[in-house]
Amino acid sequence: MKNFAASVLALAASVLPVSAAQWQSEEVKGIFSHTIQEGSARLELVCDPEGVWLPPEYHVVVTPAPGQFLQGTSIEVRTATETQTFPLSGGSIVSSEPEVWNKVVATLAKPGPITFSAGGQDVSFTIEGELTADCTI
Repeated sequence: MKNFAASVLALAASVLPVSAAQWQSEEVKGIFSHTIQEGSARLELVCDPEGVWLPPEYHVVVTPAPGQFLQGTSIEVRTATETQTFPLSGGSIVSSEPEVWNKVVATLAKPGPITFSAGGQDVSFTIEGELTADCTI
């Protein structure tokens, strides 16, 4: 029985993805959603370049697990080259200020490790490939 359990664990470990997460994109009625999923953690960037919503909808949500949101009034975003702080509202990075929002998008568009920290909780991803969508304001 012990050998069977060890074999099952070895098989499970061999089928788990070992590569970094890639952006998955979809468009629904003019709203663009770009997501990365690593384990139970999810990073979602939502853009409304055509102004479907009034005001247009632009936000980033980081969830450590389904139904859990980072809490606080600001979020620290760390990459291999820089650390930035952005406003956090209702668990989302939201900004109607183009210079702030465009900095958020530029940070997320680059491949590599990224960590989001808010409310004493860290959520990390390794982004593979650049985000090619234009989500700037």
